[in-house]
Amino acid sequence: MRSLLVVTGILAALAAPAAAVAQSSAPWLRLTDARAGIAVSYPRTWSAQEEPQSALVVVASYRLAAGAAGSPEPARRMPRDSAFISLAVIPARLMAPSQQRGYPPRPVHLTWATATSRTIEGFGIGRSFRFRANDAVVTAQVAFGPHPSARTRAWALRVVAALQLTPLRLRERTIQVGGAPTGIAFARGSAWVALASSLVQLDGASGRVLRRIALPPGGDDRHVAIAGDDAWVTDGAGPRAAVADVDLVAGRVRRSIPIVCCAIGVVVHGDDVWVSVPRDGPGAVMRIDARSGRVRARIPVGPGPGPIAFAGGRVWVWNTSAPTSLMAIDPATDRVTGTADVHGVAAIAAGPAGFWVGGAGIGFVRIDPRSGRILRRTAAVSGTQLLAVGTDAVYGGERSCGACRASFVTRTGLAEGVAGAPLPVGDTAVGLAVGAGALWTADFASGTVTRIPLRRV
Repeated sequence: MRSLLVVTGILAALAAPAAAVAQSSAPWLRLTDARAGIAVSYPRTWSAQEEPQSALVVVASYRLAAGAAGSPEPARRMPRDSAFISLAVIPARLMAPSQQRGYPPRPVHLTWATATSRTIEGFGIGRSFRFRANDAVVTAQVAFGPHPSARTRAWALRVVAALQLTPLRLRERTIQVGGAPTGIAFARGSAWVALASSLVQLDGASGRVLRRIALPPGGDDRHVAIAGDDAWVTDGAGPRAAVADVDLVAGRVRRSIPIVCCAIGVVVHGDDVWVSVPRDGPGAVMRIDARSGRVRARIPVGPGPGPIAFAGGRVWVWNTSAPTSLMAIDPATDRVTGTADVHGVAAIAAGPAGFWVGGAGIGFVRIDPRSGRILRRTAAVSGTQLLAVGTDAVYGGERSCGACRASFVTRTGLAEGVAGAPLPVGDTAVGLAVGAGALWTADFASGTVTRIPLRRV
């Protein structure tokens, strides 16, 4: 039952962007959605819609009412000679293996003999196809009016057979980075990936590995921030943890700055490096002078400081231990001077589109970084453990999807305010970054980074 609820929830929340319909003089039209990898052909005299908040396409032999994809049940009776087709597409990795077994491989030729009789909500008994193809599973349901003609039945079958699915592997690029990444950042035209023993530079345009810079021993939970010609890499190894200052021009570690324990999050602004340091007792944010490497201040923030970001002239850090809170540090006084009234946070990030937080049950929340006031809330597909902010969208990631064996990411466009279709991005996603017209996701379990063009997510 839990698996069924998970998949039902994913299907209900899947969001695909507005599709483009290519008009031509041919008797058939084509609806395409490059982001979801879906293309549907249908007769010119028919109509088609894609649900803006769901990976669901509907096609009918009559004119569809506005919003028909969101609620397939018609407001009026179907015409006598008519057909209604519902096509639901889900990435296969977002379903449990036991559920995938209910979707056999796509037949070479679809016939009505391969369909089953099923009750279709709002239509009564209809015909249903279920199959798997190109990394996706498809449920196609077909309902007919009281007296469908042979041509209507033939065209309905042809619509289902004409469905095209572009595999994920052709819509994104996966790069082996030679180790298990734990952090990623984008700067200087490259993606920078933190591994246990090295910092890996990936070309922003192609994803090709450009070089590896050796890091000091340790590094079971490294995170990275870039400023100018320096990369600052934390090391959550334990009592001998440190922050490495990496000279990106020379390609070597310039110095290693000891931290009492477990350096985790890191952000750089101006001449300062801010590092969150959780401890069994009071945790702290360390302020490091980027030029001298000297620790300038240790700011108490609670026992479990984790994600950290700089926005609105203040340093924001989420305290993960009870009592949880989102705290703001004033660099002028090195003291906590404010909080934001938001709870259940798992990730925070700042970017061109503002300062955002995300987490289970809260979706994406935009916060005014100067006042701490909540400016906007948008829904997310699921709880957000990873977050990246672009120019016109917020990207959220989950390390798992419950019943399935995959991590996934979604895009929430600021204009639409709804989440896009979840894309599988590996087994255990640990970091997101935006740059060079792409979303970059680091996967710990597979030792890979996935580069997804923004037009595809």
